[in-house]
This record gives sequence, C-alpha cells and structure tokens, in this order.
Amino acid sequence: MDALREVLSMGLAEIAEGERAGTFEGVAASLGVASSAHGPVRFSPEALRAAPAEVVLLRGHDREKVLGTARLSFDPQQGLLVHGKLVLALQDAREIRALLAEGVANGLSVGFTDRKSHYEGNTRVIDAADISEVSVVTVPADPCATVKHFHRGESVFDSFDAHASGRRFYEDMRTLQAAAQSNRSGFFG
Repeated sequence: MDALREVLSMGLAEIAEGERAGTFEGVAASLGVASSAHGPVRFSPEALRAAPAEVVLLRGHDREKVLGTARLSFDPQQGLLVHGKLVLALQDAREIRALLAEGVANGLSVGFTDRKSHYEGNTRVIDAADISEVSVVTVPADPCATVKHFHRGESVFDSFDAHASGRRFYEDMRTLQAAAQSNRSGFFG
C-alpha cells in the first residue's frame, strides 16, 4: 500500500508540475535606463505602478503572434514584475517554450503608449504610460528585463503514449497472472 501511495504521489507531483509547464517569472521593465531606437529611456515608478493587472503576452511585439497572458505587479526595488503563462496549444508558444528552456530567448519587453514624459538630460523618463502587452524577445532594450525563472515542466501528457502504456499494462498483468497461477497459496500469498 505504501508503494502505491508513493507511485500515486509521484504522478500527482508530475501532473502539478505539468500544469505549471510554460510559466515563467521575470522583470518586464526595470527602474533602470534602457536603450531604444529613440535614445535612452526609463520608466518612473509611478508609470509602472499604474500598469494593468494583466496584459497579452506576445512574441517580439507582433500582435499576430499571441503566446498567452502576462500578470503584472509592481515591486519598488525591481520594477514591473511579470508572471507569464504560455498557451501551449499555440505553435508560437511551444516554440518560445523551447527557446526559453535553452536560454536562447529570455528577454522581455513592454509595449506601451507614452501618455506623459519628460527629459532628464538626454534620457526620456516615462511618467505615465498605457502598457498594452509584454513580449518575449531575444535582445531586450532593458538589460534587466529578463525571465528569471522558467517552469519548463513538461507535462506527463506531453510524452504520454497510450498504445505503449496499454501494452506495458497488458504485459504486466499477464506476468502477475502467471505468477499468481504458479503460486498455489493465492495472489497475495
């Protein structure tokens, strides 16, 4: 009975990890200075604090390549934190999962509309913004905007082969049946 409990608990742990497959945590936008095509830029804490609770997760800011969802929260030391969830039914999300697992694409970038900004020297400071999406990118403009922890956690269902499992079950049952028949004192004897 203890062995059965152990096997069942291992299976439940695999399923629980499988449910986290394709999730990640990271920093979507830090409070530091980032480069952009228009020169150095940074977000004020107020701009990041006002971010929505959830936005769409995209591949490289391409609105045609939706990957999943991004839950956002503000941290006064790190900036805008993200908890991303890839929708693994989508081909682009599966490709990004593979790239994240290999560490090839672990950059993050926020898509936003500047509502209010000012300059400090040559750096544009975003005071208010409408953050509409978070993207997984290969080279982030903000060097601190990266995936910090990725849950690859392939689901037990990703590699489940029903035919092979059925065959193994049938073979195991035949072996047990043969052992029980050879043991005249009974199956649990």
